[in-house]
Amino acid sequence: MRRVWQMFTAFCSRNRTYFSNNQQQVAENNLRMLWAALWVLLVFLAVYGVWTTSTIRYLPLAVCYVVICAIVSALLLVTHFFRNHRPKPWLIQASCMACVCTLMGFVIVISVFPFPQDPAIFYPLGYIVVASLFNFSYQRIMLLMSVISIVYLIIVNMFRPPEMIYLDQFSGVTTWIVTSLFLLLLSDLRLRNGETLLLLEKVSQTDSLTGLPNRRGAHVYMSTSFSHCQQKGLPIAAMMIDVDHFKEYNDLLGHQAGDSCLVSIGQILQDFSRKYSLLASRYGGEEFLILLPDVAEKDARQLSEELLERVRQQAITTPNGIVTISIGTAVCCPGQEDTISDLIHQADEALYRSKANGRNQATVVVQPAPPFQSQRM
Repeated sequence: MRRVWQMFTAFCSRNRTYFSNNQQQVAENNLRMLWAALWVLLVFLAVYGVWTTSTIRYLPLAVCYVVICAIVSALLLVTHFFRNHRPKPWLIQASCMACVCTLMGFVIVISVFPFPQDPAIFYPLGYIVVASLFNFSYQRIMLLMSVISIVYLIIVNMFRPPEMIYLDQFSGVTTWIVTSLFLLLLSDLRLRNGETLLLLEKVSQTDSLTGLPNRRGAHVYMSTSFSHCQQKGLPIAAMMIDVDHFKEYNDLLGHQAGDSCLVSIGQILQDFSRKYSLLASRYGGEEFLILLPDVAEKDARQLSEELLERVRQQAITTPNGIVTISIGTAVCCPGQEDTISDLIHQADEALYRSKANGRNQATVVVQPAPPFQSQRM
């Protein structure tokens, strides 16, 4: 029993960590499910509600259907707004919880009121299906479904015939127990699947040699950071770095020594980025890229010179001296209508200038410069 408890607490800890670190992704998945579930529910309400109310002619039941339809319609409008504006994850999750409550309200209504002399057969099936629709943390969904179960038992005690109360209450408690176990297994399956996908995504966005983000991983972060700086009116810079005479280094010392050199450069860039909360990535071959959010021209020049000096101090030896780098830095000031691609292109042009002017130096540009005709060497 102690072993089972330890496994359960470990699962809950992993579950909390996963949902805490992946709020945006989980919320977007739930938003897609919310959109589909609301449309299905609205169509079902229209068909089933008209048929039931015309058959039974019970005014309170018709009012319940109208209220539920109004709530579903409101949630559809909110969901449509969310799909176009991408709000904070907690708003999406709150809307999904509201949808769960609405769905369960509908399930309780059709289980308790239309046919009072028959067992509430819709409730157990609807309870399990609705509880499984969205991806919430296990603790959160079980708390919500427990509250719904208590509400259901109260409604059964108030509105069901005496001969059906005990049967429905037994069914409600049994459904809660079965659903708790089912959701535990489903949550564990979703958690394992989510962790595997995250691991695969991380591997696909990481350079295997240096451990830095690769071009794909860099673009994911850069797009978000660039948009944030533009919205806040902050400057942003991109620093393109190239290892000088790397082809000669490879030819003279071999590819294994070349790989070792790139690993050393990657470690320097990683330490440099951690110090200033930047993002360094291996952009391809012997090229590296660093994104510098909220960095203006003066700071960009200082950082470029500091990075040049760090590589020199590392003193990676070659037959002709030590390894050096060339840097091209482009700064996008607030108000410029550049894209992240424009910024990287400008940094690349600045890098060409550094290499053409003798290498082992940094060039910083602020405004878009005319194309510089030079062959990469």
